[in-house]
Amino acid sequence: MAKEKRTINGISAVVFSVEGGSRKFLILHRLLNWVGWEFPKGSIEAGEKPEEALLRELSEETGIKKVLSSKKLPVFLEFLDSVRKKKRVMQCFLVQTAAGEKVSLAQNYPQEHDAFEWAEEKTVLEKITFDDQKKVFRTALKALER
Repeated sequence: MAKEKRTINGISAVVFSVEGGSRKFLILHRLLNWVGWEFPKGSIEAGEKPEEALLRELSEETGIKKVLSSKKLPVFLEFLDSVRKKKRVMQCFLVQTAAGEKVSLAQNYPQEHDAFEWAEEKTVLEKITFDDQKKVFRTALKALER
């Protein structure tokens, strides 16, 4: 009998675009299993590389298909998935998409999110629900400074 995995690997993405010289970051309002604001994230499927999961999850959760650049961040999100009762370890990415890239939550089933916002840095830090995601965001900001 195969041993069940105790850890679920996944990805999380700090998505941004630049419009008129100003950076905006994509945050999603979650309503499945808990309510609050977060970055797009999801599981890595069997046989999938993190970069492949990143593109698939962005498409599934946000409808975003055009990514201008992506890079791994030197930070992971780690938390207990209270629904699956397993540890989640999420490789974090910084992702740039084109200004005006259309976001759609319509294809998101089951409906995890009911709203999104392209927010300025200060707003992201005010709205993001969990401190570990705020830490990821600060790491992404440092990566943008380089």
